[in-house]
Amino acid sequence: MPTADAAVSCAGLVRLYRSATGETYALRGLDLTLHHGVLTVVAGPSGSGKSSLLHLVAARDRPSAGELDVLGTDVAEATTRALRDLRRRRVGFVAQRSSTALFPHLTAAQQLRQVAALRVAAALVGDPDLVVADEPTAELDHDNADLVMSALLAAARRGSAVVVSSHDDRVVSRADRVLRLRHGVLSSEQDGSGSTTSVIDSTGRLQLPPEALEMFPGGRAAVHLGDGEVVLRPPAEGPP
Repeated sequence: MPTADAAVSCAGLVRLYRSATGETYALRGLDLTLHHGVLTVVAGPSGSGKSSLLHLVAARDRPSAGELDVLGTDVAEATTRALRDLRRRRVGFVAQRSSTALFPHLTAAQQLRQVAALRVAAALVGDPDLVVADEPTAELDHDNADLVMSALLAAARRGSAVVVSSHDDRVVSRADRVLRLRHGVLSSEQDGSGSTTSVIDSTGRLQLPPEALEMFPGGRAAVHLGDGEVVLRPPAEGPP
């Protein structure tokens, strides 16, 4: 599954959470590759699966199903010790809003800004092969958010694979690549030029943007093939 320049590869990735009230799918069969030297932003609304994906990518969690290779390690099959060593030696991780260190001479707002900046700095120590940051600019003002993004981009330029979750346009606009999640599936991909493509997974499922979904209120589409094109149209109502 992994390719030569891939830091992370996953196929059919599923993360299922079970509780007393039932089962919840955070991720539903993702196919994804993250590369060295690229800053990738994972975007999407709350509940789309961003944090679940980043915890898996950082080898801090195991998939419920599917394949996940992180820096040459099969996360599903590796021992707990092997994953711990991988995280310690090769992965820098910034958890979401983990404001744990306190500075008595700072105000509450200053505490948040200072701790958030220190967390990103700590994640970059030693030039890890993989840097994973879960909404690292959420607690920062514009200037400090720019500094954090510059540091993450510099890490990517030095060869680290950098993946960041965010719904902040300031972050998205500076990414080399943007992956958008919706309801636990990868819906679209955008490259540095701003070109956006919809994603077709390994089962042939095509993720349409929300504005296109409005054209198919019944959840069905007529597929027309020909002249090297695939055209989707709302099904005809009633007999032709």
